[in-house]
Amino acid sequence: MTAFLWNNMGTILTGLILLVILALAVRCIIRDRKAGKSICGGNCAACAGCAAGRPVSPEKGAGVRKSGKTGGDR
Repeated sequence: MTAFLWNNMGTILTGLILLVILALAVRCIIRDRKAGKSICGGNCAACAGCAAGRPVSPEKGAGVRKSGKTGGDR
């Protein structure tokens, strides 16, 4: 068993170092989410890649009832 460990010491140490780096990255992401931090900065109005920043189409816009009539067609 010790011969196996000595023969593969470089691989084992590299794996452990990568595991520690991965654990620290996940910890950082979890802390940021709990603190309410966003990756994009939260300015959705200026973001073309964000669904919240895109203009609303007339079919799905605010004020459209299920009957298809807008709020002004009463």
